[in-house]
Amino acid sequence: MIAFILAPKNSGLAAYRQKAFLQLQNTQPDRIIEARGEDIPFLLSEFYEKGKNALGLTGEDLFNEFCTSSKNNNLKVIKRITWNDPNAKFKKPALCLLGPAGKSINDISLNATVYISAKYRAMACKYLGSLERLGFKFKKVFINGCVEPNISKGLADLVIDIVYSGKSMEEEGLEVYEKIFESNFVIIGQKEAIEPKRRIAEIPPYTPPLEGRRGKTRLDFNENLKGCQQRVLDAIRSITEEDISAYPEYSAVRGKMAKYLNIAENELILTNGSDEAIKLAIEAFVGEGDEVIIPSPTFPIFEFYAKVAGAKIREISYNEDLSFPINEVLERISNNTKLVVLVNPNNPTGTVVDTQDIERICKKAAKSLVLIDEAYWQFSGSTFREKMSEYKNVAILQTFSKAFGLAGLRIGYIISNKTTISAIRKITPPYSVNAIALKAIEAASEDDIFVREYVNEVIQNRELTLKRLQELQIKTFPSSANFILANFGKSAQALNEFLKSKGLLVRSMEKNPLLKGCLRITIGPLKSCNAFLKLIEEFYGNRGILFDMDGVLVDVSNSYRAAIAKTAEYFTGQKILPADMQAVKERGGCNNDWDLTKKIIKDKGIAIPKEKIIEKFQEFYLKGKLIDKETLLISKNVLEKLKSKFRLAIVTDRPRSETGYTLQRLGINGLFDAIVTADDVRTGKPDPQGIKLAISNLGTIDNIYIGDSIDDLQAAKSAGIEFIAVSPKSAGRKFEDLMEKNGALKTLKDTAKILEVVE
Repeated sequence: MIAFILAPKNSGLAAYRQKAFLQLQNTQPDRIIEARGEDIPFLLSEFYEKGKNALGLTGEDLFNEFCTSSKNNNLKVIKRITWNDPNAKFKKPALCLLGPAGKSINDISLNATVYISAKYRAMACKYLGSLERLGFKFKKVFINGCVEPNISKGLADLVIDIVYSGKSMEEEGLEVYEKIFESNFVIIGQKEAIEPKRRIAEIPPYTPPLEGRRGKTRLDFNENLKGCQQRVLDAIRSITEEDISAYPEYSAVRGKMAKYLNIAENELILTNGSDEAIKLAIEAFVGEGDEVIIPSPTFPIFEFYAKVAGAKIREISYNEDLSFPINEVLERISNNTKLVVLVNPNNPTGTVVDTQDIERICKKAAKSLVLIDEAYWQFSGSTFREKMSEYKNVAILQTFSKAFGLAGLRIGYIISNKTTISAIRKITPPYSVNAIALKAIEAASEDDIFVREYVNEVIQNRELTLKRLQELQIKTFPSSANFILANFGKSAQALNEFLKSKGLLVRSMEKNPLLKGCLRITIGPLKSCNAFLKLIEEFYGNRGILFDMDGVLVDVSNSYRAAIAKTAEYFTGQKILPADMQAVKERGGCNNDWDLTKKIIKDKGIAIPKEKIIEKFQEFYLKGKLIDKETLLISKNVLEKLKSKFRLAIVTDRPRSETGYTLQRLGINGLFDAIVTADDVRTGKPDPQGIKLAISNLGTIDNIYIGDSIDDLQAAKSAGIEFIAVSPKSAGRKFEDLMEKNGALKTLKDTAKILEVVE
């Protein structure tokens, strides 16, 4: 097979191209052909017409352009490789409408000239067509390559081009009026003989972790962890051969359910779990191009089925405190809105939508269906069911999966007025709820004492778990469901893997930007809550932060740095500046300040024995009392907060005596569980021996080292742990670039900010 891969043209593309290239790593090097990205779709198409097999790696913008302009498109996307580059203006390249800064499209003459990068002819013209329908008349000029630099020559009122860094755009006095398309990398290949509808092919599958959960502590899917009522098990055991062999009959069970819910039978549809209920409601009321409002983050099945229906999804982010964005939702409801989704309490945030706010939405969206998912209503004690008769545009979804403990039987139901139910019933499969599930429904709905007792137990254990996590200074959010959401910060992924290794499952929510660092934990019996809390305490006792001392914990600008300068000046007779010291340090290979001093002297063309350098250095540092001028760069209070969550260590190239003296004088000696000095290891950094010894002494499994030099970074990498850099006062952007290039997790200008980074 031949693989066509786009040739790099700029630094941003080159870096991400390397990541994308890994997707083709099994292709033999001599079978890879580099080409311009815009040529790759055409090359592939020609190959397929000749019966040859090939793949291509190009930009999604170029692939879409080809699809728009080619009538005989025989290509499809096999895999997307998402761009997420902080150096890109929109985190990824974007096809944009550009114009003079400080103006908008409304300020431009209706008879405007538009310069268009020729490789985006079809997409640009399609977009401009929408403006032309508003009265614009464009003179279109197509230019090969980038068109931004032409603006200074006064050639255009508007420009359409791909923006990556935005640098040339800004230099030419332009700004983005509107994004037309954002681009990822795509691997493209030949369409199959039988292709699904395009929107189905493009929808990513919903793939929750479905296997390997049995026999573990399941705090990941919000199931009833106690199980179902005994009467349900007895009812299932009483099932007969005829129950199994005949198609199920629903009227008796539907009647009991209607009585249980205090509604009419024609206001109810039984479904195969809430998933089918969601699918049916959307399928009945949402068509191609209809607008669906979905507050996010929430249960992803709503978005999934809305995409299947071909809807335009208007996603509205929950507030930063995870409260419901009522004002934004009301503002977005329009005559184009066909469906508004409300999950109450919301999954995964656990937060509620006030009844008054739901009523405001129902009134504003009078011509839309308001679909309310109340899967967790028993735990909040609030349902909109009593208000349903007042609003003809409401449908409520409930389930037996959560409080009743019947998740394995897949039982849900839709409640609405008879007109809405009649419409949904038309597309409901005749036998989607099986006979065993019917037996369970009948038994479960006869007595809800079990549910009330379990709900009370969950609420009590939920508050207990929240309180304990808060005592551990872990950020939590209020919950009205049978789960809690907690933010474990940078440790979330490591914690998730640790819990999994111990046989306890929770659900990571990190893919959502608003929930970065968050895990969702199901609350059940006290035993499962205690098992979780015990492992949390064990994990936090197994995390370590290792500090370099000089320039990280302690300000040595008036001590060690002063001693370096004085010693070097003594032997060279030349003034030594902080920038001189920093430049030498950034070159690496200085195990300690004596070695650094020797290098500075050597750079001045003078050779002095190390013994003499040490003698003079110590004279300034100890006898001259420079050691007593050292101050803390990170307060004792911050260290104590870190101590509550981590085991702390110091790995320094100082001698033990000087280390102990300074820690004692500054009052922080008791905060460290391990201290490794120059007396404990034979070689200094970048050798990782000191870091490894400190980790061994701590007994921790998840560690970060904080330092201020390339040697510190290399030592951390060699020890196999993450590194955070602290930028010296005399360092500039070059230092940050050096750290980033070599894999530092973060560069801080202030060590005290470490609390924000690791939490």
